[in-house]
Amino acid sequence: MDPSHRHCAPAQVCGRYARAADLLGKRWSVTVVAVLADGTSRFNGIRHAVPGISPKLLAERLRELEAAGILERRVVASTPVSIEYVLTAKGRALRDVVDALQRWADDWVGEDRSPAHTPDGPPGAVR
Repeated sequence: MDPSHRHCAPAQVCGRYARAADLLGKRWSVTVVAVLADGTSRFNGIRHAVPGISPKLLAERLRELEAAGILERRVVASTPVSIEYVLTAKGRALRDVVDALQRWADDWVGEDRSPAHTPDGPPGAVR
């Protein structure tokens, strides 16, 4: 970690952390980032990669992530004109967060969307 980054005291939540959690904690936001971590995609490509997201909500999340500088909306000059979405450097910096969340989900979240939690650790953990 870059020592020039200032952090809040452990007992408090700093404003930067709270703003990041607010943005990324919105339903589907991190999932959209995860899809785009694999490369450029068009709206329908993202929609098909994220089952259950409505077109309206996807459009809203894309606008929010673009406004936050996490992704870029690119207009491709073609007939008809197409729109592509790609992560910015700021968005690509979330790759470790996305990967860590996937590892956590693999350990702690069951396929049925219920937590696979036991008091002694994740399933298969050495006790």
